[in-house]
Amino acid sequence: MRVSPPSRSSGFTIVELLVAGAMSAAFFTAAALTFKAFAYNRDHYHALVPVTVNPTGDLDGMMGNFYWNLNGQTSINAYGSPAYGRAAAAHTLYDRFWEDVEKSSAVFCLSRNGKLNTIREDSVTFPAGAVASEIDTNTAFLFDVLIPSYSSAADIYTDYRNVSPVPSGSDPLHQGGTIFVLQPYNVADQLGIRATYELDLLRVSNPSGVYASVRRYVKNPDNSNRDLSDFYDVFYEDAKVSDFGPFFVAFEKSGRLVYPETSTDSHGVAIDSYKVAPRAPFFMMFWPDPAFMLGKDGHDLDGTALSTGDVRTSYFKLGAKTGLMGVVPFFPPF
Repeated sequence: MRVSPPSRSSGFTIVELLVAGAMSAAFFTAAALTFKAFAYNRDHYHALVPVTVNPTGDLDGMMGNFYWNLNGQTSINAYGSPAYGRAAAAHTLYDRFWEDVEKSSAVFCLSRNGKLNTIREDSVTFPAGAVASEIDTNTAFLFDVLIPSYSSAADIYTDYRNVSPVPSGSDPLHQGGTIFVLQPYNVADQLGIRATYELDLLRVSNPSGVYASVRRYVKNPDNSNRDLSDFYDVFYEDAKVSDFGPFFVAFEKSGRLVYPETSTDSHGVAIDSYKVAPRAPFFMMFWPDPAFMLGKDGHDLDGTALSTGDVRTSYFKLGAKTGLMGVVPFFPPF
């Protein structure tokens, strides 16, 4: 009888061992780098930063104006960007804004650089003789509706045509914007104000950077005040207000092209270039984003140039500075 020799047990070749070792080294290196990144972000970006917010002049009393329960306070603890927990709060407010827009009859956005907003009413008088279809720009809403009812609006808001003004200078103090979301009202000559949204960027020096705040005010059914219903804020370290860009870019109805204009805006873009809305005018909106590091993003776009007169020159870099952007109709039901 023939007996077969015992078979040898197979093992790993030297090549297989080298590949397995390399893969293990890569895995543990990636894990170590990921842990380091989480630890660094936790210590440097997710910590609360005590920020002194105490501007003077027309911005005096900013904390009390923003948050009524902080009246007289000159400092606040804010999360430093990128703060992803704060980004979640920002998206909650952003979603609330779109819920308001869905139930609105009109939306207008005004600029107020260097000024605090004090107009947070639940209605505004619609002037006798005014034609609703002609109140289709921010300028028309400001001069034909808001100022006749609240004379202080002439001092608070700055008129603009298409691109909301970016404060001048290399290191400006403040940039502000207010959005009025209107709705039907049960009084014949009144326009209901469903909610008022406010955006503010403030230069601070202790520590150096920009304090950003976005807030929503609504009617309190128990009194005549407008209550702060939602907000988010964030601190951008070593940033400047001028690092951001315009809050709003308004586009007019294409029918306005029957009146050709040769003038240009502050970005060198022809006014006629903004007349592109086929039915109802709309505006692009850009909010500060806690998930971004203002002043440290978008530098890869610095070398990119658009052709002279391109409407995007007023806002094209904002895509690298915020994810909270949208296209908002002035008249949602149309």
